[in-house]
Amino acid sequence: MTFCTIFYIKKPYRILRLVLIIFFVTVTKALVSNPTDSLQLLVNTSPYDSIKVEALLAMAENEKEFSFLQTINDALGLAQRIDFKKGIAAGHMALGKYHYHKENFSISLLHCITAFNIAKATGNIQIMAKACLYIGYNNFLSQPDVSLKYYFKCVEYCRSANCQKIAAYGYSAIGNVYESRDDAAVALRYYNMSLQIRKKTGTPAELVSSLIETARAFNRLQDYQKSTELINEALNIAEKNTGNEQNLVYLYEMTGHDIAGRLNDYDRALGYFLKSYEVAKNNNLSQTNSVKPIAEMYLKLGDYKNSAYYFKVYNDLLELNQRNRLKEILKADDVIKRELDNEREIVKAKEKELVELGLQKQRIYRNMYIAGIFVLIAFLFFIYRNNRLKEKLNRELEQQVKERTYDLESLANQLLLSEKRLMDTNKELESFIYRTSHDLKSPLASSKGLVNLALNSEKADEVWDFVRLIGKSLDKLDWILVTLYEVSVIRKGSVLIKEIDIDSLIKNLFQNLNDVANHNHIKLKVNNNLKQHFLSDEILMQTILRNILENAVKYSQLGISNPFIAITLSQEDNYVIMTVEDNGVGIKADYVDKIFDPFVRANTEKKGSGLGLYIVKNAMDKLGGKIELVRSEPHIGTVFRLQFPNQCTT
Repeated sequence: MTFCTIFYIKKPYRILRLVLIIFFVTVTKALVSNPTDSLQLLVNTSPYDSIKVEALLAMAENEKEFSFLQTINDALGLAQRIDFKKGIAAGHMALGKYHYHKENFSISLLHCITAFNIAKATGNIQIMAKACLYIGYNNFLSQPDVSLKYYFKCVEYCRSANCQKIAAYGYSAIGNVYESRDDAAVALRYYNMSLQIRKKTGTPAELVSSLIETARAFNRLQDYQKSTELINEALNIAEKNTGNEQNLVYLYEMTGHDIAGRLNDYDRALGYFLKSYEVAKNNNLSQTNSVKPIAEMYLKLGDYKNSAYYFKVYNDLLELNQRNRLKEILKADDVIKRELDNEREIVKAKEKELVELGLQKQRIYRNMYIAGIFVLIAFLFFIYRNNRLKEKLNRELEQQVKERTYDLESLANQLLLSEKRLMDTNKELESFIYRTSHDLKSPLASSKGLVNLALNSEKADEVWDFVRLIGKSLDKLDWILVTLYEVSVIRKGSVLIKEIDIDSLIKNLFQNLNDVANHNHIKLKVNNNLKQHFLSDEILMQTILRNILENAVKYSQLGISNPFIAITLSQEDNYVIMTVEDNGVGIKADYVDKIFDPFVRANTEKKGSGLGLYIVKNAMDKLGGKIELVRSEPHIGTVFRLQFPNQCTT
């Protein structure tokens, strides 16, 4: 940052002050070679507080975490004392960026919104653009539509202020949103905009980041030649420039997967995966995605000993990651408990308010009684009129007290209901943590035992068998983790309602289950009685139908003449009703009341996580609908009834 950018002139007639400051800064730079030292000298000696604020903000950019926070807070405090709006906005923007990278999203969002409002009041478009960018970042996971709106605002402000560097980040962020929606063509257009800017003005790390994003989009569009060219270009730049080893790790992984997948050159691919692992390990970055491909390449090359070793490393990393996830879940549990305690404190405060209201009512009656006596003695002539007035006031007061008491009692009931819901959620969370830990521990323990057997075996055939069994255990672990991630996405994601071709969706999902046993013998019947278009969230509908159909296929009966799955769609009042019927093995009576609970498996003869119907129940709740078991009889079949809010259109 050059010194000429930190001068602040409030009025045109202060030209002389500007000349003196330029002279002072020039002498300071000549005497002190280190920019940080020269900025500190400027803070210590400048007669103008606004210059000190700008210097402190510039110093903070090159300091470590503790010093950064201290310096930013000093700058913000000084700017607030002198009401220096530009410095206040810049200080809040710096804190917003800091807390975003620390994943304190709510705190970051508060600082970014404050920075935007102050910058808007003073017309500082560059800070407004940067604030919009980080407001979008903070909303990306929870509200991608909101985040996209702010990214476009950021780009619009950048056009008027000609701040190309921030615009490049904005175009990249827009591309991220469209890529997350599987719209690679639109994502590629915005990635290219970002790339063109960074080729002219970007740092090596920024250029590498844009090349990776653009290559990823070409890969999704199956233009593998262009994707490979961009990856090689990014790799050449990343290897020559230090500072962003995470990009280098990712590039080595992408190159290794490309060589192994397209060229089947496992030896060469192994080299890139080993490079990725070493860079990640030496820089304390995540190594999980690098280790598993190394083990797989050694396995394909017939080096079973090294393969077993790296599978063990991968297994240990998964176990460590799981422990870290469990710690995060326990932290969430503590947050819920604290919220519950807060709710209880609020209830106590309201109860205290009710007591105070009663005392206030008593004081009012006492004062009115004294006033009545005084009126009776002093104004005997007006006794009748005053008594009437007193009775009227009493009635009005009683009505007010009753209304206030009713409002407070209603609020107290709502708080008690909220407390009960929190306790139920806490109980479900504790059960979920216990069952998740138990289901994850089994494949991990199995994998560890098999790894030890493989390491102690000297026979290649035995090692191969152990590795294959390890692979099955890891596949089971991966399946459980993917299922848990699906539950998390359903609970946290937003609902996007659009028109769905429900007939095609059902048939495509059923065809995708062709690898499930007995699938080819089952006849799918779809009877759509809807006279209007069907509207819903496509992702949630895929989740619901996939799990329902998978259960029906998986638990179909072998040996019967006409196995079928029948789906009927109809409209009843304000709801769309979907009935799903099969003639499978049915559900035992002992499990009928538990089938929507997590980790409940009514049939232990088939493999499963016990989360399928639990996921369906969560997805239906997200859509505002409900699912119920109509009937189920062993060896006769099962009927489910799904009720959706009426969102059909003509």
